[in-house]
Amino acid sequence: MPIAGTVAITMAISPLNNAIYPSEESRRAQHGATGCPVFQSKDSVLVRPSGDPASKATVCPGEHSIGSAADAHTVVWWSPEPQALSLGAQAPFGLRRDDLIVKDVAPDILRARLDTYETWKSIRSADVEAASRASLDVMTATDAATGVDLEQAYQVPVTTTTSIAGEGGRPGGVRFGSLVHALLADVPLGPAGEIALARLAEAHGRILGAEPEEVAAARDAVAATLAHPVLVAARLAESERQCFRETAVTLRLQSGAIIEGYVDLAFRDADGFVVVDFKTDRELEGALERYQRQVQLYAAAIWRSTGLPTRAVLMRV
Repeated sequence: MPIAGTVAITMAISPLNNAIYPSEESRRAQHGATGCPVFQSKDSVLVRPSGDPASKATVCPGEHSIGSAADAHTVVWWSPEPQALSLGAQAPFGLRRDDLIVKDVAPDILRARLDTYETWKSIRSADVEAASRASLDVMTATDAATGVDLEQAYQVPVTTTTSIAGEGGRPGGVRFGSLVHALLADVPLGPAGEIALARLAEAHGRILGAEPEEVAAARDAVAATLAHPVLVAARLAESERQCFRETAVTLRLQSGAIIEGYVDLAFRDADGFVVVDFKTDRELEGALERYQRQVQLYAAAIWRSTGLPTRAVLMRV
């Protein structure tokens, strides 16, 4: 530890004295320190008040051993001579370039730098504003059915049909509707569907926490739907690998907006494509026109994709 100075420190840090000051009888003995330059001066102070010389209490620059032999340690008292100690050095912390904040800068330089900053600030603001605007206008078919005016070219004819007459005491609500949709998505359209329907109804009923009467009503509704002529035609298309269920579709409008959705059922027949959207009677209450527009969008997406004539069917289950 290098030390510079002459007199013992007092006050709060006086306990350091015993650790850095050698005994008075050895203070004037000068010993070279490993890794340090050779000190020529015999004084650890560069200039003393009134030009006084070093006294016997002055610590001579060099290495000093402090303490008894068992726990001795060494300290190096540094020489103030210019070749050994650079006085007036700048601290390695704080502001190193104070010339950067001086106020006596030529007005033209200051104006040029300010103009450069204002230009950068303006460009950055424009970039942030541009990046804040969506590059794509994407919406779901459900949202588009209520907030988008369909172009005349996309207004595919819609047929609304019923697979089963809703009975007065039949369950309804969100859970029942979810159960019916889950069964229609998973039940096989072929002969195996009648066999698998009961087990699928029980499985989906447990997942949704449905009551036994809801499970039975959903099973009966789906069984009746499978017998509908539209589903019979879909069964034939499936045997020819021309049937698509729970399929994602995308439609780009002339305005550039992109509409995304999932088609419950679409299949190809001799006249083109048929697109089917299933809704329970409770879902259609007061929302028939909106759901007709929604299935129109699905059909328009398939028509735009395939180029084939497309018909839309909104089926009340």
